[in-house]
Amino acid sequence: MIGEQFDTSGDMDNVYDQLKDGRKLCQYVFIVYSIFNLLHFLFRLMNSIVPNSVPKINSGKYRK
Repeated sequence: MIGEQFDTSGDMDNVYDQLKDGRKLCQYVFIVYSIFNLLHFLFRLMNSIVPNSVPKINSGKYRK
């Protein structure tokens, strides 16, 4: 996903070693955030073409 090897053994020491500098975690968070924004854009685009084709799930009351 980020072009690097990621050891997936379930050992807690391994998880710490993989994420200790925060770089991989930040890359994964950025990727997930980008996918979320893309889906949000696509849903809005679909609703602009065919109104109410994608129902609104969240009221957004916690959003800025």
